[in-house]
Amino acid sequence: MRFFRYITTFLLCFAVFHPQLDAQKAASSTRAGVQRFAQKGLKDNRYYIYYINSTITNFGSEEDRTKFEGIIRRDILCQVMYLKFDFRAAYRQIRKNQKDLIELYLKKLDDEEISVKALLDEFAPLAVNSGDAKSKHYLKLGYRELASAKIEATMADNYKPLLYSLRLHKYSRAMKRLKEAKRYAFLARIQPHLTREEKIKEKILSFEEILAKIDTFSEGVESEKFKLIHYDSYYKTPVQSSIVDSVWGDKEFSKRMHADYAEEAK
Repeated sequence: MRFFRYITTFLLCFAVFHPQLDAQKAASSTRAGVQRFAQKGLKDNRYYIYYINSTITNFGSEEDRTKFEGIIRRDILCQVMYLKFDFRAAYRQIRKNQKDLIELYLKKLDDEEISVKALLDEFAPLAVNSGDAKSKHYLKLGYRELASAKIEATMADNYKPLLYSLRLHKYSRAMKRLKEAKRYAFLARIQPHLTREEKIKEKILSFEEILAKIDTFSEGVESEKFKLIHYDSYYKTPVQSSIVDSVWGDKEFSKRMHADYAEEAK
């Protein structure tokens, strides 16, 4: 009989506290889910910022630069929020950043597509008329990457508007392909002028070698334009600090961190 009394007491206690246990379990599960979303969002945004950093630094307008600086500062704040276990606030700001990044990507992808096509079209006659098979092959690869970039961007345009991360994944891939198209454009332009010994080696030219070769077929303003495009194709900037480097190195920003955190967390 005592055993049955114990069982009865246990069941009564379980019935009383079961709803509370369910509520705690649901709250814990929700918190863990938000944490995972915030963690993934921070990781993804790091790549999306990287793939457009050199483009904005090298070719962005003042408006583009200001907007991008704001995105980077908010990204830093998101990381602080995450470290403070404020996952919901972090995720809200991550979404804001992704929305702003989409606007920047859309604008710069359009500009880059026009720029890359102009570069390939400019180098195409020499590549075709040179009779150099490798130069024509590089040119073909450049146009292929340009076409692939347009496909990637079109796919992103047709995703549901609120699928920010998926859209940015495709936009960043499109940006990557455009930069690769620039590399092929310069290889196509340089190939016919390589010496016989250089052609026999069949070695892909390095960043520094291409940079030096640009001076052999251009000069002055045109040479500086080509060098800037070349830097960008390798995610580099001729200036010492990119926009990301400048914002992260801003000592005054760290002093304003607490005020900005309070404002963004609202």
